[in-house]
Amino acid sequence: MGVVEDIEDPIKLGRLRVRIFGWHTSQTSGSGDEPGVAVTDLPWAQVMQPAHSAPNSGIGGPVTGIVRGTWVMGMFLDGEIGREPLVMGSLPGIPLEYSQGPNKGFYDPQTIYPRKHPTDSWDINEPDVNRLARNDEDFEHKNIETKKKQQATGIGTARGVAWEEPIYDSNEGSPGEGASKTWLDFKVRYPYNHVYESESGHIVEVDDTPGGERLHMYHRTGTYVDIDKQGRLTTKVVKRKVNVTLDDELTYAAKDWNLTTGFDINMKCRNMLMVTDAFTLRTASVGIVEGGLFVYGKLGTDTGATGTFTDHAGRTITVIDGIVVRIG
Repeated sequence: MGVVEDIEDPIKLGRLRVRIFGWHTSQTSGSGDEPGVAVTDLPWAQVMQPAHSAPNSGIGGPVTGIVRGTWVMGMFLDGEIGREPLVMGSLPGIPLEYSQGPNKGFYDPQTIYPRKHPTDSWDINEPDVNRLARNDEDFEHKNIETKKKQQATGIGTARGVAWEEPIYDSNEGSPGEGASKTWLDFKVRYPYNHVYESESGHIVEVDDTPGGERLHMYHRTGTYVDIDKQGRLTTKVVKRKVNVTLDDELTYAAKDWNLTTGFDINMKCRNMLMVTDAFTLRTASVGIVEGGLFVYGKLGTDTGATGTFTDHAGRTITVIDGIVVRIG
């Protein structure tokens, strides 16, 4: 058993430098009668991979992921010679103190781990298991805090109905329609939420909590995809979103489809076909480019708009039921 102190394998094979209890001292340099072992003098340890992974020719899962300060267990492949260690697994615990710095062994030399509250979603004297997996009342994950701060609210629709971004799944209401937003309504139960969190804060959750099953993938900036227990999908993008389809694209909504933007909608296509039982246009003005001229004006009604107005060239534009029927 030992503690990982270096993960920067120069040959990028996923090896670790481990200070081993009972084999190495806690001193990183000699002091009096006790010899020291510098981090750079620790042998590189191979890391055993799970049977379902094939670390062969770039195939299989990642061979990296263990961070400095992690407790691991293994064996020596060369027996008592002790220069070819093998890491067989890692061990969670409840750390009681922070790293003592690079001069004290059996700690993270870079003092990053154990992580420190409030900048991270963890602190000493609590289990290494992710807060999202434990869902303890007094230990809220910063992922939830970020979602609260970035929540989109008061989003209007063309029909005047406002909605908001759902943050948590709730037993009551639909997303944006009275869904609960308190931490206690986050229905995770240990040990059913399987959480992976990277060093920078990316998160993947596969939650099998009975009655609250969901999937969640979260980027550290706040962009995320969430599928709740009812199969409702929420996607949020904090910056630009790009979709590229190199073939046909089909979209179907069995009920209403609402689109709201804070700025312009611009469309360019070769031909447009719209089939509808009714068409309603509500606007303060209409602009049409025809024959290289920009036509502008105002319509008298907002439903089945009918009226006439004049373009830059002085031509009369006739609109009946929202459709331009004559120019000139």
